[in-house]
Amino acid sequence: MDWVQEFLRYQKLDKRCSVHTLRAYTTDLNLVQAFRSEKLGSQSPLSDASYPELRAWVVSLLQSQQMASSVNRRISTLKSYFAFLRRRSWRADNPASRITRPKTTRPLPPVVSLPELQRLFDFGVENAQSSFGLLRDYLLLSLLYGTGMRRSELINLQINDVDLATRQVRVLGKRNRVRIIPMPESLCHELAEYLKQRKIRLEDTEVGALFVQDRGMPLSESYLYKCIRKLLGQIEGLPRRSPHVLRHTYATHLLDQGAGLQDVKELLGHTSLAATQVYTHRSIEKLKEVYRAAHPHSGKN
Repeated sequence: MDWVQEFLRYQKLDKRCSVHTLRAYTTDLNLVQAFRSEKLGSQSPLSDASYPELRAWVVSLLQSQQMASSVNRRISTLKSYFAFLRRRSWRADNPASRITRPKTTRPLPPVVSLPELQRLFDFGVENAQSSFGLLRDYLLLSLLYGTGMRRSELINLQINDVDLATRQVRVLGKRNRVRIIPMPESLCHELAEYLKQRKIRLEDTEVGALFVQDRGMPLSESYLYKCIRKLLGQIEGLPRRSPHVLRHTYATHLLDQGAGLQDVKELLGHTSLAATQVYTHRSIEKLKEVYRAAHPHSGKN
């Protein structure tokens, strides 16, 4: 049995992993198998790999100067794969469980300032009515910032997931967890106009996806990424331009305005506070700036 394909099928159908995650799993498992074959001379399937073989591969990654975060992601793939084999009783052990992860320094996520975002939104309001494509693209920008949802979550939205009356959107997140996210009134107005234009454009076609391309086909994750990258490209000096930047910005702005960490965790769909706490660092830096500017004993000149 091809256990790699079984693992990928399980992640796709049971875990509902995104295309991006499945692609990463495939790449990682192919790389370690190639290493075993080419460097270690092993012709046995990956399911038979030993701890020394896996450790040797990880050491080679570190020696090639790969970033610790990338190595850790590949280690996670190994741990998940062999845990799957153990659950299926193919192996009695998980050889990857003994591999230690290299320490990482987690950089602060980039955040778009409110004035910069407002400038983009103002431009969208002025120009979006000129074409259905512009209306949709600027709405994608507004929805990502207005709800903080993930790229895959936005792509999978259906028309029935949006409730303009209650100003809420239902999101299917990781591991099929459903959460309800409130929407600002301005975003609801944009959605209402988009749905109106969408109905005219698609006429009687039965496409359930909320967002569609110009010819009526559902949007892809690659289109969304390219769209947001292009729109955020209007902001000079932004180190990263992706849908995830807007998710970072959403969380940081909430915390800056006094939202509780637990509340932000629920809105983002995180399973633990550890994933949400990264956003507090930037907010703490902002508090330090306020302190230095306002407190008489802060030591400012």
